[in-house]
Amino acid sequence: MASNFNSACETSSSWWFPPHLVCGTLPFVSGEELKMVWHAASSALDEERVRVAMSIYEGSIWYLAAPSQVFSSNEREGSACPFAACLPGAPGAPEPPGVYIHTEEDLARVMVVKPDHLGIYRGAPNQMRVIAAREADAMGQRPVDIGPLVTDIMLAGNSPPAWQSMSLNEAAVRHAAVKGLLAGAAIVGITSLLSIGATLFTRPFLVPDLSTARAETETKVRDLLDRASSLGANQLAAVISDMMRVENALDSVGGNIIRYAAEGGSVHWTAIVPPSVPSSTIAAIGGKAVRITPDGMEVERR
Repeated sequence: MASNFNSACETSSSWWFPPHLVCGTLPFVSGEELKMVWHAASSALDEERVRVAMSIYEGSIWYLAAPSQVFSSNEREGSACPFAACLPGAPGAPEPPGVYIHTEEDLARVMVVKPDHLGIYRGAPNQMRVIAAREADAMGQRPVDIGPLVTDIMLAGNSPPAWQSMSLNEAAVRHAAVKGLLAGAAIVGITSLLSIGATLFTRPFLVPDLSTARAETETKVRDLLDRASSLGANQLAAVISDMMRVENALDSVGGNIIRYAAEGGSVHWTAIVPPSVPSSTIAAIGGKAVRITPDGMEVERR
């Protein structure tokens, strides 16, 4: 019997089970959760760029993950996975344990939530019903049809954890490259940094490998240093200091600066941060949330 999944779709503009979906649990370490999830997800998927949806519950991180490239089509932007609504700690999610099933004509998916374990199965509907029944029976429960459950969660005003884009190795490479170049500029006393309205660098989101990411970042910065107009020593030091402050602050929340410019004595920058970063943190850095993009929340200072 097919799941009543269409009713859940009516409460959300875009529900979707991404291909190659994996899941897991990790110990929660405050401030390290994004890096920990990225390492686990990228290892499981053998991908450097991943998207994750996660929640925190009773000292553990509960996450779903899939390769970033499967989100490339426009209709998948802003999509949410119904299983994310049932992650322990998600708004309105049931208390664990539980077994959740979604059945289509030729394919079914089962998510098993135990106090210390998260698992996903997929296969023929008959086979998945057997697995769901067996797992639920071991818990003294019955499998739950995820369609009506997610409908109830959404109608109660709850939103499931959103997908977050992660590519921490590439971000670390860019961060180190910019830091090194700017530190070098300060040491040797370079007297030109930013021409009016010039962009420092643009984040290479789609660079296929880390060596290319480093090379492109360094090229952009060096080119700007070569062609920028002269600045006084005090102004140069102030610009470098502010750039490093912004870069460090963004790095601490898993964000990345994608544009930095000086115009008429004013500084403007644009960055991408995880959607979960609080507005108070963004304001403390000096930015303001602009919009949600496939790569995260766009933040700017103008």
